[in-house]
Amino acid sequence: ITFPWPTTLNPVYRRFEKHRDLHRELIVDVNDQAKKWGNEQNLENLNQLRKFLKNWLFDHILNEDIKITSSAKGREQDIRKDLEALD
Repeated sequence: ITFPWPTTLNPVYRRFEKHRDLHRELIVDVNDQAKKWGNEQNLENLNQLRKFLKNWLFDHILNEDIKITSSAKGREQDIRKDLEALD
């Protein structure tokens, strides 16, 4: 799993590197959780994965992604173009 970053925000968003690193950490953590599930498919591992993803997403969106909104405002078309180019 990868999370490419729109190049439009790269020079604008001061905390880009830290934010990108948070996404990289997520990838490592999700892969670890997926390995646990792959090794032993039980309710406990499934619940740990679900809880981890829910907590990470809520925390990340509410505490990190919200910081990007001011940098992204007015650049919606450029960001959309960057994201569409990822397909």
